[in-house]
Amino acid sequence: MENKTLLLVGGGHAHVYLINEIINQKQDFKTILVSSNRFQFYSGMASAYIENIYSDEDIAFDLEKLCQMGDIQFYQNKVVKIDPENKNVTLDNGKIIYFDVASFDTGSELKMDERYKDKDFITGIKPLTNLKNIKDNLKTSDLKNPKILIVGAGAAGTELSLALKEFGKQIGKDLDIHVVDRGKVILSSFDPRVQKIAMEALEKEGITLHMEGDIEQITNTSAFDFIFWAGGPTSNPMYKNAGVQVDEKGYMLVNNYLQSISYPFIFGSGDCIAFKEYKYVIKIGVYAIREAPYLWENISNYFKKLPLKSYTPQKNYLLIISLGRKRGILYYRGFVAKGSFEWLIKNHIDTSFMKRFQTYRK
Repeated sequence: MENKTLLLVGGGHAHVYLINEIINQKQDFKTILVSSNRFQFYSGMASAYIENIYSDEDIAFDLEKLCQMGDIQFYQNKVVKIDPENKNVTLDNGKIIYFDVASFDTGSELKMDERYKDKDFITGIKPLTNLKNIKDNLKTSDLKNPKILIVGAGAAGTELSLALKEFGKQIGKDLDIHVVDRGKVILSSFDPRVQKIAMEALEKEGITLHMEGDIEQITNTSAFDFIFWAGGPTSNPMYKNAGVQVDEKGYMLVNNYLQSISYPFIFGSGDCIAFKEYKYVIKIGVYAIREAPYLWENISNYFKKLPLKSYTPQKNYLLIISLGRKRGILYYRGFVAKGSFEWLIKNHIDTSFMKRFQTYRK
């Protein structure tokens, strides 16, 4: 096993866990990490980051530093092609990297209408590095009452609108925020009680909703000074292009061992995968965090030719949505609560997770 290579593509939650295990345990295989960014931002802390509750360092993992601690070779590049038959990937600079086992934790892409892609007047909330640009642009703008359109009324769009309202107050600007969504209700996949509480928070902050709408339907886009895209997730086409089996949305299908159904030496976790048996799994970080120990054990056992451990995604999980100003909505097994204490729970969970793996800051 001395000459074996583990290739990690993407620096998501599960791979950060794997890197930490490699740091703490000497391995007989070589590890390579490829990520398009040196810093991996934690999406669960994004809205509080906009409100300046957290700093850049608080919400990001420095992948390069973590790799140095684990003697892992790091490439700050994007994988543009997967060749599973020859066990290699091609990077955006043309370099080809060979592997014996590969694991993908690349997250999901931002779902954006083709007609709006590459428009310089629209800023997507992914990659999360864009959040810093959003804050800087609003802060340096000469406008005292900029008009903002947020596309998407899911969790990301709802949290973003409330966080920006608070950020506006901090920089002395009264942001006129509008949210447009094609659906009939905000937070469409959530409990109606959660929707109601969030609606009340938006109304109290004077945020205007345009439901069952579209950018071009509500008004000419030139009427807005800033447009931020917070639409739902979509898959990366490289999995389908590689010939690995994907679901109807293009996400890589894996079995209970987190292996590709097509190639047992390819593993995956987080938002870039889908389970054939578990349709209830949605694109949220809690699944990647729960998958991580199974992913690590199964990759290690695969190298050692030992039995793999079966993973079953849980149906129930704690959900907390930020309402801005250190307030939140908590939902768990039918129980709903709102307030400052709920946000403190979220803060404790998020900061504890970050501190556990930001070992280079100790």
